[in-house]
Amino acid sequence: MALDAGGIKPAAQNRGQPRKGLVGIVLKIGVAGGLLAYVFSRVDLRAVSRVISTVDPLMLALAVVLACLSFPLGGIRWWCIVRALGDSASPRLLTGLFWLAGLVAQVLPNPMGDAVRISVAARLGLGLGTAFRSAFLERVVMLAGLVILMAATQPILRQRIGTSASPWLAVVFALCALGGLVLLATADRLLLRFRRLRFIDALISLSAGFRRLLASRWVIPVLSSVFFSHLNTILVAIVLGAALDLPLSASDYLAAIPLAILAVVLPVSIGGWGMREGVMLAILGAMGVPAAMALAFSLMLGVIGMVAALPGLVMLWHRPGAQLGPQ
Repeated sequence: MALDAGGIKPAAQNRGQPRKGLVGIVLKIGVAGGLLAYVFSRVDLRAVSRVISTVDPLMLALAVVLACLSFPLGGIRWWCIVRALGDSASPRLLTGLFWLAGLVAQVLPNPMGDAVRISVAARLGLGLGTAFRSAFLERVVMLAGLVILMAATQPILRQRIGTSASPWLAVVFALCALGGLVLLATADRLLLRFRRLRFIDALISLSAGFRRLLASRWVIPVLSSVFFSHLNTILVAIVLGAALDLPLSASDYLAAIPLAILAVVLPVSIGGWGMREGVMLAILGAMGVPAAMALAFSLMLGVIGMVAALPGLVMLWHRPGAQLGPQ
């Protein structure tokens, strides 16, 4: 099958793919349901309900507003990467597609959200190669930023919960993130002799695109967006914690929330449900937060994410004639 200019294979008809995708979704639903059932069995749900009933509605509304900001930040980050790759697109439409992807990720595994924004962006004229590379690189820089944030805050976490983890763990986190970025930036040169192998052309294209991003004037806006996106997520947690009167400091959230983000990002459940609750129950419990408060906080954090993603529904009524052309 021929490749397009970006090294991405056109979609092929494969009768086995829908069945495999459905099995994967069912398995992830099972993981989320099983984890939630286990967590619920360990906590007094009536106490959780009482905690939720005490929430400050104004602070809760502020948390939702802050959560909504993550989608424009993501859309602008995606747009900057598209520009760095030498293409042009409407920042408004890219933001809308990013919002739609966030909505899909609330009810399906996270990769499905990215698949939706890539396919729709390609259909609207961005090009499958550029859509795939830009979305992939957007996820890479966000994940690398998260790992570096975890490395920077790991000493705070160690001190706060008294873990016996090695103090070198933070250095290992940072080196893994930086090593992965270096490998991605040089992979095209390392893989040239293997171009005839499957998917190697796509990897070479991704590597060249990443190096082009690093050398462009758009790298600073992209990195700034990564920083503010993660900071915004932590601020949402701080405001929600204040609304529930959690006995935590700002540094506690700074140490705990990156782990919760990682639990949501890992594609092993639906929307991070179950994974996030397990992580929050363990970490906040070690910080002295009662189990009912920790579970209420985690559940409401998930609900806030769902509510903030609802504007993505607007893209479902977007006129099909619109294009992601130069603006």
